[in-house]
Amino acid sequence: MKRPSSRDVALRAGVSQATVSHVINGERKLRVSPETRERVRRAIAELGYQPNATARALRTQRSQLVALLTPDLTNPFYPILAQVIQDVLQEHGFELLIANSRGAAALERHFLDTVVRRGTDGAIVVAWHLDRADIERVLQAGIAFVSVGSDFGHEGLSTVASRDHRGAAEAVRYLIRKGHRRIAHIAGDQTTPPGRLRLEGYRRALEAAELPVDESLLVYGDFTRGSAAPLARRLLVQDLPPSAIFVANDTMAVDAMLALQELGYQVPHDVAIVGYDDTPEAQFVRPQLTTIRQPIAAAGRAAADLLLQQILSPPAEMRRILLDTELVVRGSA
Repeated sequence: MKRPSSRDVALRAGVSQATVSHVINGERKLRVSPETRERVRRAIAELGYQPNATARALRTQRSQLVALLTPDLTNPFYPILAQVIQDVLQEHGFELLIANSRGAAALERHFLDTVVRRGTDGAIVVAWHLDRADIERVLQAGIAFVSVGSDFGHEGLSTVASRDHRGAAEAVRYLIRKGHRRIAHIAGDQTTPPGRLRLEGYRRALEAAELPVDESLLVYGDFTRGSAAPLARRLLVQDLPPSAIFVANDTMAVDAMLALQELGYQVPHDVAIVGYDDTPEAQFVRPQLTTIRQPIAAAGRAAADLLLQQILSPPAEMRRILLDTELVVRGSA
């Protein structure tokens, strides 16, 4: 059976081969209506057409591949981010490859080595341990690059981040308005910008309310499932336990809540809990988790758009996008 060609797709969709090429490759030079794009995609599906990736790469000088690095795929935040990025990229003919660093510096740098060696068109990273030299090496290789969460001290890097210190301060101010005075914090990994900024927001909110920062109420997790349960138990057995806990992400907040409930504590009657991120698990627990909502979908779209600008319309201007957070009040506080 003859393998279908782009000419066959064009005939089936009633468009030119140039239009088919533009839809497949995500080109922005030619305006193609959503209806025409759908006709082309339907023809591709009906014919079972598969573009020749090698030929396309030789013709366009692009691989149509983008790589994404995340630190923890077990955290619901990152699969949501990845899905949004993938959806945006696929609209423009790019495929997404996903890697998981488990927060390890060696795996972050191995990812960059792979990106440079394999010649992907671009990379989006959520990483904590890279430095300016690492970023410079990727940019010098001509690879489009966007970071979510940190600029690594490189002024030429496009970044997308949330206003973490403001979000954390809002969480603590809310607990203060509810009458809490002994507010603990289960902090995230202090080698990461989110961990440091959320701790900074916690401290500033207490200081602004003229409340002491009690170091006995400050414990350190690592953002992962399982790290918060023993810390929450340690906080609650103190002679003067906290009446509320602000936790640096939802994964740890849920972990802490379940651990305390197993010991017989009632949330929020005995202790109020506020998380950070507003991932789906915040609504799966009972009571549902009060949390700070990060605009995960907006961050994913912004990161993908910045990367596409670099790939499709070089040289693209460096941009730093800061996204606002939102307090979401539910039953845990």
